[in-house]
Order: sequence, then structure tokens, then C-alpha cells
Amino acid sequence: MMMKKTYLGLGCVLGLFHLSASAYVPPGGPDNDTVKKVQTVDLGAISLSDDPFVARLDSLMNFSFFGEEEKIQATEEFIETEDTEVEYSLPDFHDTIYQQRLAKLNAMTPFKLDYNPSVRRYIDVYSKHRREQVSRMLGLAEYYFPLFEETLDRYNLPLELKYLAIVESALNPMARSRVGATGLWQFM
Repeated sequence: MMMKKTYLGLGCVLGLFHLSASAYVPPGGPDNDTVKKVQTVDLGAISLSDDPFVARLDSLMNFSFFGEEEKIQATEEFIETEDTEVEYSLPDFHDTIYQQRLAKLNAMTPFKLDYNPSVRRYIDVYSKHRREQVSRMLGLAEYYFPLFEETLDRYNLPLELKYLAIVESALNPMARSRVGATGLWQFM
């Protein structure tokens, strides 16, 4: 019974509040409203066209670059028949070429790049044994790097930090390290 009285009293108070609020007339009359009226737009007069860059981004979101190795290999086997056999030449440059190219990069970046036998081994691994991964990363870089550069530039950070995502995840947004770090940047 006490509950009914409480709800009845609350209902009466809210009802009176509603009546008093709806009867309020702003100073200067009902036409002096502080909220401006919104103009309507004829949607038929607007023509929208697809942006080619956005269309490419949409197609990238629909395609999985990771975990589809079997499909990619099957496609390559289908394409590479005996009639269209392609010979691949693997790059093998002398150490002085690598040293010269790293010296040019050193002139353009705030980071110090050294050339030593360990760096040479990494160059060989990615230029010879992991060519497919490098080509995949180069394709994904076209998608991700403009986004990274815009954000890094906004906060006045070195643009070279965009390469950290390659080191951490090979630009795989679903990457997961053995200790649980996830994503492009491997944040925990």
C-alpha cells in the first residue's frame, strides 16, 4: 500500500511538472525561439560520385592478406603453367652497393643506419626468402602509410616511425605476439 502511494505521488509531481513546462512561453513571445530553424535540402539535387581512393580502401578491407596462403599458392600454380613459366632473378649485390644505399638513407633520416654482417643477413632473408611477405607489405603500405603519416605529422613526430609497424607486425592488423601484444603496433 505504501508503494502505491509513493508511485501515485511521484506520478502527480511529474504530471504537474510536465504541464508547467509545456505552458512555458519564452520572453519576447513564442516566435522568439533560441533554437534556429534548420534549412531543408533537396537530396535529389545532390550528386555523389565514388572516390577512386576510397573504393580501393574498401576493396582492401574485403580482402584478407593474411591466412590465405593456400589460395594464393593455388592461384600461382594455376597461372604458372608450362607455357608461361617465369624465371625470377634474385637480387645479389656487392656489400659496397648496400653501403652506398644506406649512406643515402642516412642523409635523409634522423636515425643512424649501420651496415654490418647482421644487417646483410636480414637483407638477404627479406630479398630472397621472404619475397612474398615483402610484396604483401609493400601493397599494404599504400593503404596504411598515408594514415600513419597524417597522424605522425599532426603530432610532430618523425615520419620514419611508420616503419615500426612493419617491424612489429609486418602490417598485419591481426598480428599477435607470443606474449599477447596485438595489432599493427603490438600494443599491450
